[in-house]
Amino acid sequence: KLVIPMEYSQTRSFSEGLAPVCRNGHWGYIDSSGKLVLPFKYLFADSFADGIARVMLNGVMTHIDKQGKVVEVKDE
Repeated sequence: KLVIPMEYSQTRSFSEGLAPVCRNGHWGYIDSSGKLVLPFKYLFADSFADGIARVMLNGVMTHIDKQGKVVEVKDE
């Protein structure tokens, strides 16, 4: 069954219900139905782990939650 449409130049694996996908050099996130849930505004996007994903936004590496809100991650 086709889950990720062939309209993306790059994709990463689904994790926690979302998958990073790239179109025209920018990354966003889709859900398992293929619906775009976070817009194509990241220059890099990793898969989610523990509700957080690493992304590059405005030239800075940062972390977001599943709603796209920037969150602070403390080093352990």
